[in-house]
Amino acid sequence: MSKVSNDVYRKQLEILRVLSEYSQPVGSSIIRKELAKRGFFLSERTIRYHLKLLEEKGLVEGHEKEGRTITKMGLEELSRALAYERVGSILTKYLSLAYKVTYSPETGSGDVVANVLLMDKKFEKKSLEVIHRLYEGRFLPLPCSKVLDEEEEYRGIVAPKNKIVILTICNLTIDGVLIHSGIPLLLKYGGLVQFLGGKPIRFVDLISYEHTTIPP
Repeated sequence: MSKVSNDVYRKQLEILRVLSEYSQPVGSSIIRKELAKRGFFLSERTIRYHLKLLEEKGLVEGHEKEGRTITKMGLEELSRALAYERVGSILTKYLSLAYKVTYSPETGSGDVVANVLLMDKKFEKKSLEVIHRLYEGRFLPLPCSKVLDEEEEYRGIVAPKNKIVILTICNLTIDGVLIHSGIPLLLKYGGLVQFLGGKPIRFVDLISYEHTTIPP
């Protein structure tokens, strides 16, 4: 695909994305404002041109003066395109989190990557018991956890009413510590490991970070 055609396709995808967020017909004026928020500065005339092309492809449907809506075919095209964009994004996100780690084993302080667990408040005691057993079984990197009670806030995370949030140390923290210790890493796979007698035996499933659209 040429640079020009790729640029046109990208603009049309953004138009489809805008239309997918509305349940009613949308005109070029609203689309122009929404596109500007996303860094696409197109005139209403240019937008109408792209809408005409999309309608000819069956990806949008016109509703006279009311505007246009995305069709089922348009939603399918958008879904395929977004899935393609997400391939490799998991690895990028994981690396970004690992590089933000500042925790030092020597000082015992610094920022870590955390897992965020949301659950009903009634499960707090049982959950903490399970987390403690997991650490004793060496399944968790550090014996640290933090509990947010209902409606408590911590670094932008808020526990809803009648819920609690438990933060535990993510294994990406280990990757971050190794990276900042000058040890080069290649994050390749996530997977499911079989344990027997408390010892890891084999991988039973593997997902490549470079070729997945879902976090392993």
